[in-house]
Parts: sequence; structure tokens; C-alpha cells
Amino acid sequence: MAGKWFLGCFLVLFLAWEINCQEGPPVISGSYKAIGEMVETLEDGSNLLTQIAFEETYDEERQMAAFRVWMVGMNVTFVENFVTNQTFQLNGTGCSQITVNEWIKTPAPPSLTAYEDINGTVRFSLKQLFALDKRYLKGQKQSTTFRGIPANKWMYEIRGRDDATNKATILNIYAFWSDGSWDTLSSSNKIVPLGYIVTRMNYTRGDPRFKIHEQFINVYGFLAGVTDPKLLEPIQGLDCKIVLSRL
Repeated sequence: MAGKWFLGCFLVLFLAWEINCQEGPPVISGSYKAIGEMVETLEDGSNLLTQIAFEETYDEERQMAAFRVWMVGMNVTFVENFVTNQTFQLNGTGCSQITVNEWIKTPAPPSLTAYEDINGTVRFSLKQLFALDKRYLKGQKQSTTFRGIPANKWMYEIRGRDDATNKATILNIYAFWSDGSWDTLSSSNKIVPLGYIVTRMNYTRGDPRFKIHEQFINVYGFLAGVTDPKLLEPIQGLDCKIVLSRL
């Protein structure tokens, strides 16, 4: 049994990423690329479901990450440079540097505004999921299935408050990882993220009313040890000279 455990961990490390084999959810470090879909209910009273496709990549060597979301034929890409601590937004109109407080820059955000939509585009990315501190974990892992795939589930809970508005937020993240018993076909490793559910509840102290926003994220493809270079390059036809000079 000990030999199988050691061999399994060695093979994972050989693929240029790491999985914590002892406790908590898998810990991923190193380059990766992923594709998936986000599903959520509009908060305009219509209760309509909206589907948003996304692509994501992290380049460990360049210390850069990119997160692109697609909706109604349009897309916006957020490029994060961890060397300069800059975030850039690229869309059909141009490139610009933006301030996204505590987005994927820290594993322990003091504010939850990072996880709320920025102009209706920035969502909770895999990079942020991987960076969550274990102190936010609630309870033990649970054996379950996700899209019919045998999986392990972990729950995180983060609480925060805006002192200026007296509004509080509770963020719950339910992360589903394959348990290694099923060939995911999307990776040479059998332990990969399958998806996660993000539930955000906002409320004001003394007010019985509260607002819940729930988002389902399906990860349809995940490859470790590789990047998606096209997500880290400027969009053709856009003037990104200022951006490129800093990346």
C-alpha cells in the first residue's frame, strides 16, 4: 500500500504539478489550461438561466494567468501579471489596465468584493479556487458523483463585511474533484477538477432580507503542465503596446 501511495505521488510530481496526497483537496501548482462553462440565474427578476463559456490558463514560467469569458458571441479576457501585480482587460474595443481588488492575487482576501462580478464579466476562476486557504474548509471531504463521475467534494466558507455599508457576505464554495477511479480523458492524470458551485449570500445586519447568488461551474477539460499561449497574447487588431511593454 505504501509503495502504491509513493508511486502515485511521484507520477503526479513528474507531470509538473503537485497534489497534496495527505489532507484537504488537491493542491495544484504549475502551468495548466482549462475550458468550461458557467451557469447562473439572472438577478433581474426574470429568473432566466445564462450560460457563459470560459477558457483559462496559467503559465508558471512567465508568472501570468488569463481568464476569458464568452457570452452572446462576445468575449472579454483578463490577463493577470504576478510579477508586476497588474491586471489587464482585453475586449473588442481595446486594452486597458484595471484594478481588481483581491482577485487572484492572494489566497486570503480580507474582502469578498473580489468574488462579485466586475462589470458583469469577472467570475470566480480556477486560479482563485486553487489559491483558497485550507482554513476556509468546513468539515471533511465527501464521496459523491459529479456529472456521473465518481468524485470527492470539499466545502469552503468565507465570511466578510463592508464596514462602510454594514453589508455582510457569506461565500460558500463546493469543489468537486475526480477521485482517481475514472479516466477523465481530458488529462493524463486522473485527479482533476470537475467543477464547483459558488453561493454568495449578501445581507445587512438588522435587516431580515438577504440576497443569494448561485453559480454552477463545469470544467469540461483540464490539462496540467501545459499552457494556452493564445490567451496570453493580444487580440489581433488591438493596440496593446502599453500592455505588452509591461508583460
